[in-house]
Amino acid sequence: AHFAHLGGMLFGIFMILYWRKRDRKYGRYY
Repeated sequence: AHFAHLGGMLFGIFMILYWRKRDRKYGRYY
C-alpha cells in the first residue's frame, strides 16, 4: 500500500468534511 496515496485520500476526506461543516455554518452550499 502506498502510504502517501492513503494519506492523501484521508486528507482529502478530512478537507471535504471540514469544508462541509464550514459551509453549513456560513449557510453556503456548493
